[in-house]
Amino acid sequence: MKTRLTTSIVALLFVLAGATAAHAQSLSDTLGGLSWGASVDEVLAQQRRMFTDQFRERTRGVRDPARVDSERRAADARYQEVVASLESFDGALTGYEVGVIGNELTTGQDLSMVTVRDGESIRYYIFRSGRLAKVAVPTDIARLDFLSFDDFVDGLRRQFGRPDSTEDVRDEWEVPTMVRAVWTDRRTRLRVENRRDVYNSYVLVLTDATQPDFVFDTSARAAADRGAGGLDAIMRGVEASRPAATGNVVDRIIGQQTDVQVRLRSDQGGQAVVSRTGTASAMDDNDTFEDVPLLERSGSGSSGGSRSRTRDSGRSGSGSGSGSGSGGGVTIF
Repeated sequence: MKTRLTTSIVALLFVLAGATAAHAQSLSDTLGGLSWGASVDEVLAQQRRMFTDQFRERTRGVRDPARVDSERRAADARYQEVVASLESFDGALTGYEVGVIGNELTTGQDLSMVTVRDGESIRYYIFRSGRLAKVAVPTDIARLDFLSFDDFVDGLRRQFGRPDSTEDVRDEWEVPTMVRAVWTDRRTRLRVENRRDVYNSYVLVLTDATQPDFVFDTSARAAADRGAGGLDAIMRGVEASRPAATGNVVDRIIGQQTDVQVRLRSDQGGQAVVSRTGTASAMDDNDTFEDVPLLERSGSGSSGGSRSRTRDSGRSGSGSGSGSGSGGGVTIF
């Protein structure tokens, strides 16, 4: 069992090179012919070669033209997905700050990244000033049958020997827990991070051994984020920094510009009141809506009789109107 898990651990690394553990002689072999400092185009070209090799393997001996064409189109789609994943960290919040690789990158350091998804595996190629500087490979511990971090490190020790260093933290009872282990060869450094407590994952991080490793301490940033509203503030910043690529989902459904306001009435046991307007906002200085509690539907009568519509006294139209007056305000509940 442990031998099988050890092979799985090492395979996580060698999937980078499209090789098996048996073919690897050193950490640098895991880069699959890439060198540290490779350009984005060079990394993309390597990924294309890998997808092409996988395509040829899957179609070897296949006589069905439709299947071959399907495999070819699938390989091309995977490559295009990798190309489209390129992103730069130029100062705007990204969302990675609260993710499993949150301390492997940051904004304002001329960093960019390409993401490669391969089945259940995901690899992050991180560039500094356009040159390959880091590869991060997170893995859910469920894939390793919930292997302990000590055993995870032991599996790598069997492949690469004793780690150059390990790091422990102690809990309130002074019980040590290993959180990091590091191996190096002449060109490549492997750092393994224990992110089990928060992300249920271990992360393998490859970096250039000839350059200082860069790990960003997120503790100070996390404290600042908490003071500014915590995770919600981060995600609001992420959303604010992203262009509206798909538009408002509600607008697309009903075919008009719409603002949706949801309020919880604490004096009514948390009942929700949802107000919808047309082009005017429910929060306009000259436009107010009454708070209307949720009404129970009666067992009989039409659907129109089971709803209540209201406008304030400043709007034209009757309380049972269709919402066609000035501003088109309707309260939905």
